[in-house]
Amino acid sequence: MHGTTLFVGNLGDLASEDRLRNLFSEFGQVKHVDAFRERDFGVVVMSNEVEARRASRALHGTLHSGRVFVCVAPGLRETF
Repeated sequence: MHGTTLFVGNLGDLASEDRLRNLFSEFGQVKHVDAFRERDFGVVVMSNEVEARRASRALHGTLHSGRVFVCVAPGLRETF
């Protein structure tokens, strides 16, 4: 599976694959989503680096269900 991987954390109510897919689809094509509710984090694979960077910049540090959302893209410089 090719694409750019984002690691997301502090999910709270967003800890479902459908909710993450819906949230990230605003920024481009979501190729794959894994949500690990018991660990409060997930993995989102966007189709390319541009979309992943756009999503990361827009979502990192935002509030969702009273929690600060964490979204990092390993390997992307100047993500935030």
